[in-house]
Amino acid sequence: MKIHPHQLIDTTLLGSSSFHFLEEPSQIVHQINELLDLREKAGINGKPLIIWEPLPSSCTPDNLNAFCNAARSVDVLSPNHVELAGIVGKYEESLFEKDLIEELALAFLQSGVGESAQGAVVVRAGEHGCLVQSNDQSTRHKYEYLQPTLTSSIRLKYTRPPTLRPSR
Repeated sequence: MKIHPHQLIDTTLLGSSSFHFLEEPSQIVHQINELLDLREKAGINGKPLIIWEPLPSSCTPDNLNAFCNAARSVDVLSPNHVELAGIVGKYEESLFEKDLIEELALAFLQSGVGESAQGAVVVRAGEHGCLVQSNDQSTRHKYEYLQPTLTSSIRLKYTRPPTLRPSR
């Protein structure tokens, strides 16, 4: 279920310190502006951390400019590796190229993520872990791959749920 900022009016959630949006680039800026306006009207000070997970269907080369513009409004851009490649037209679902992911994340950082280009890119790559890359004052472009905590070698036991029968 997708929640919109106006649904947070008169709730304690409006005062949260961070918000995670699943949205297309054409809508994310509007959603953020609405959220910030509502917080201001409610007397909530401080800007929350904004994390943007792009809507998968919007990760196409046709939206590249919209992605670059929208990324300036968020603190963290977090596509998965397939979505990131799709934005620039290098989509192959089974493809995982570490160098390509690093190159694309860096390109987004250079085009500007966050206010004053101080944001981060977190690329989720399933069983490969995730790339965390940011503009850092101590190094121009700092990045690190974080390994997944669960790997494909771990098998979770599946338990079939009980059959539900309507009462008569």
